[in-house]
Amino acid sequence: ASLSEGHFPATLKEAVVRPLLKKPSLDLAVLANYRPVSNLRFVAKVVESVVAQQFPKFLEETSYLDPFQSGFRSGHSTETALVALVDDLWRAPERGCSSVLVLLDLSAAFDTIDHGIMLHQLEELGMGGTGLRWFSSFLSDRSQFVLAGGQRSTSRPLICGVPQESVLSPLLFNIYVKPLGEIIRGFGVRYHQYPDDTQLYISTPGYPSDALELVTSRLDYCNALYMELPLRSTWRLQLVQNAAARVITGAALRSRITPLLRELHWLLVVFRVRFKVLVTTFEALHGIGPSYLRDRLLLPTTSHRPVRSHREGLLGVPSAKQCRLVAPRGRAFSVGAPTLWNQLPPEIRRIQDLSAFCHSLKSFLFQ
Repeated sequence: ASLSEGHFPATLKEAVVRPLLKKPSLDLAVLANYRPVSNLRFVAKVVESVVAQQFPKFLEETSYLDPFQSGFRSGHSTETALVALVDDLWRAPERGCSSVLVLLDLSAAFDTIDHGIMLHQLEELGMGGTGLRWFSSFLSDRSQFVLAGGQRSTSRPLICGVPQESVLSPLLFNIYVKPLGEIIRGFGVRYHQYPDDTQLYISTPGYPSDALELVTSRLDYCNALYMELPLRSTWRLQLVQNAAARVITGAALRSRITPLLRELHWLLVVFRVRFKVLVTTFEALHGIGPSYLRDRLLLPTTSHRPVRSHREGLLGVPSAKQCRLVAPRGRAFSVGAPTLWNQLPPEIRRIQDLSAFCHSLKSFLFQ
């Protein structure tokens, strides 16, 4: 009678919400740690199941559902969505493209369904008459109360949303979010949905400048302090750089790293450290950097061999007695920087322009 009359009984519309702790280890006093589970009457689920047996067939026959929605559809699953997604990501490098993937998870998605919009969506797919009246009755005038610790709250009306444990809720949500796919496609972005989880991804030619900048900025942050670090420490950073290079270029996991770094024009981590120290030294010597760093350098006029040092642009290296270092002395800027500086070819030390110095220095370190 419910289906033929287009009416869902009011006695079946009230839900009992039982809050369940998401994980046993979570704090019992924090409400956000609970998942509200809506328990519906058995008869209500039986009626919904009758509709659910026919409704998906109608949706498939009309091809109304988004083709990239894999949630609660026959022959579709999380696995099929991931197979398609990963296939696209793996094939992108063949076209010389790199991919960016963003994962979206709508919080309390079923609770956000607007009943008016939902009914409009049902009309759009061609539903009317008794069928539309039944869904209007199914969505409207719902209520719920909370049952916890043997205590019951007062019943409250639901002005939006569908019950989480309802048989029809996932199907209705698939219809409700169809416009989201149309919006995403309008921006030229590829996607998959299941059903309230959305994966957005794009593939672009070449190496994204943002990806390159992100990796190098993390590796280069304060790396002048890494001077003369033990190899076991810098090697960990080198592994990060190697992994980033393979991801960005789409190379195989065990491919040789040297050609990839040269392709990206990336120095090894140990040479990036030397580059930063030497650029900092150049800036200190030429008045670009702080005076307190320049004061830590023994300029040619104060070195032990002023004539030769002045002519070749060498810096004085403090003796162990002068600096009285407890830690490895080469890690101190006043010792390590002059040592690296004096190892540069004279023609590079004589350069006066910062940009030209950086260019020549990088070429020298690449050798």
